Amino acid sequence: MSILKAVSRGSIYLLVFLTPLFFSPLTQNVLDFQKQTFFLVIALFGLMGWASDALISKRLTFNFNLASLAVVAVLLITLVSSLFSLYSYGSLWGLPLDISASFLTVTGFVLFYFLVINLFGREELGKLINTLVFSSFIAALYGILQLFGLFIVPLDFAKLSSFNTVGSVNGLSLFVSAVLVAVFAMILAEKNKFRMVLLAFAGATLFLYLVLANFLAAWVMLAFGSLVIFIQSFVDRESFFRGTVVAAFSFVLLFLSLIFVALDVFAIDFIRDLYSNFPQAPVEISLTNKASWDITGATLKSSAKNLFLGSGPGTYVYDYAKFKPGMINQTNFWNIRFGTAANEILGRLATVGILGIFFLVALIGFISFKGFKMLNEDREDKELIIACYASWLAIVLAFFLYPFSFTLTFLFWLLTALIIGFNDDKKREIEFSLGSKAAYAAPLLLVVVLACQLGIIVWVGKRYFAEVKYLNAMQAVQRQDFSGAVNNLNLAISSTESAQDNYLRDLAQVYLVWVRQEIAKESDQKKTLELIAPLMGRAVEVAKINTDSVNGNDANNWAVRGYVYRELIGAVKDADSWAVTSYKRAIDLEPASSYLYVELAQVYILKEDQEAAKEALLKAVELNPGYSNARYYLGLIYDKEGKKQEAIDQFTVVAQLNPENKEILTILENLKAGRPAAGEATMPAPDLNNPPASGEVNSGPEINSVPSENPAVIAPESEKP
Repeated sequence: MSILKAVSRGSIYLLVFLTPLFFSPLTQNVLDFQKQTFFLVIALFGLMGWASDALISKRLTFNFNLASLAVVAVLLITLVSSLFSLYSYGSLWGLPLDISASFLTVTGFVLFYFLVINLFGREELGKLINTLVFSSFIAALYGILQLFGLFIVPLDFAKLSSFNTVGSVNGLSLFVSAVLVAVFAMILAEKNKFRMVLLAFAGATLFLYLVLANFLAAWVMLAFGSLVIFIQSFVDRESFFRGTVVAAFSFVLLFLSLIFVALDVFAIDFIRDLYSNFPQAPVEISLTNKASWDITGATLKSSAKNLFLGSGPGTYVYDYAKFKPGMINQTNFWNIRFGTAANEILGRLATVGILGIFFLVALIGFISFKGFKMLNEDREDKELIIACYASWLAIVLAFFLYPFSFTLTFLFWLLTALIIGFNDDKKREIEFSLGSKAAYAAPLLLVVVLACQLGIIVWVGKRYFAEVKYLNAMQAVQRQDFSGAVNNLNLAISSTESAQDNYLRDLAQVYLVWVRQEIAKESDQKKTLELIAPLMGRAVEVAKINTDSVNGNDANNWAVRGYVYRELIGAVKDADSWAVTSYKRAIDLEPASSYLYVELAQVYILKEDQEAAKEALLKAVELNPGYSNARYYLGLIYDKEGKKQEAIDQFTVVAQLNPENKEILTILENLKAGRPAAGEATMPAPDLNNPPASGEVNSGPEINSVPSENPAVIAPESEKP
């Protein structure tokens, strides 16, 4: 084996081992973004080694079949859907949307798939499976330590019981469950006693994690995978080493899984009492299947483009904002924007449409047929095939049970590649003989491949640099070093060609906070004005660019633009009108947001348009009767109108929702005594959350351009709302 080919194969082993484990504290997203960057760079080095080896040896061995055609089709439909996405940049590259669904991520997985099926023969695939098992064992062991509060990683974000190297506690449970299915089959088929003991120890660790996390969907997956092994070993007993033992033990594992399924479904109180003595896994909040289906259905019906191509990979958060069921406003999670559906298949249906689902189903169909066919052939590697196939079927079932993280998506593609890799009789060899057309084309093709690789690596490096600077900016904000925050955000924005909207959105807010800080210093007014005028202008400029040129389909971007204008009312021409226009546009994109209606009402209050403010507040209360801030402002308006009883009614509800707030009790006393709500003093506004709306965490960046010559002017006269 050549050195180049060995390097290429080594990159695959590295990816299989480290992808479930890799994370880094250098960016805010310590898991999926870090995994994506690591995965792409290593996979591209693997491709470079493979292509270079083929050129030097003048021979290319290539495995291509119908399943590979489906793989390419999945990649192409992801590209098309990304190009027509609500936010193409996010769908193509990942951040700030769902990284695992992006075109760049799918490209990396498809590249990984082709490297595996072309670099490894069927006799070598067992080593990849063992590598996966070892990695999974470490991930599960670390997850167990986390659940018990034994934090061995000395980083703040890692000192939470919910943190692990895969994703959420439930996400790790699904990953462990799928791998455990393969481990179980390998234990029963292993002839070497030492390796059997090692596999058994790894399997016991994986099973222990499942017991501690106790996630229903993981038990369902384990039961399904065990059932597949049991059926195959029962009907094809003669072909399996110790076939009777395989059938018996697979039935035992199936039975244990079903016990946990039954307890989680029919004995919830008993399970809660039993697990009260164990480490408590954090509760995860997610949409119901019905709510997800309603949102997905509304998305598909909204346009012909969405029906066939979806709203774009990773854009489910926009679908949720647009079509959020009103009943969610009656829960404690009314202000949370869910970025994923209840399960992967519903999320993909909304974001890549029926064409995306069609090609995914086609791929699953090809792999299902191929795996079933190989199990019914006379082969010596049946044990490994059933291990991969049962595990793959379990992860396919997970598509209907839970949204996928980067690692779960990786596991699907790895198992897909392993199953096709066992079918290496489809490999074809191309020789670059002297004087042939292939001999002329090969160097040119290699140059193109290398150029594309370098381009992707440079782009990935720039994005990584931007995320590092973004984290530095957020840390600077915490230190109230706003100049440093702006500088870091400008670098982040420059590195992403001013195309990542959360950088711009947050930069606008950093400018406003900086303005407030300067005003609070109470220094010379003239000098203060000279300092804050360009800052105010930049805040407006950045917010405007973000909605008009970068991403006008996110309600958060419009909410921040409205917030910027509202803060500048009285200081900037037509700021009040632009604030109203911006908030109304945000409401168009997120019509069920009571938060946005309250933000709009505050603009009307500043404009002294009481009727419009009251109308917006009544709509907010209609959407969310338990929103205290809406009732607070509504009560003040009723009091100003002389409608004491209506004001009392509103503040009574506010008091019930905030029983420890003595200020509200004082207001009620004043109203009942016939005095103004604030008494003799001016009533302060409640402490409202600043944008972005709907529970997303504020993040901050700035734009890569010099301040406007006339920063106090928001928009030309021709752009009046």
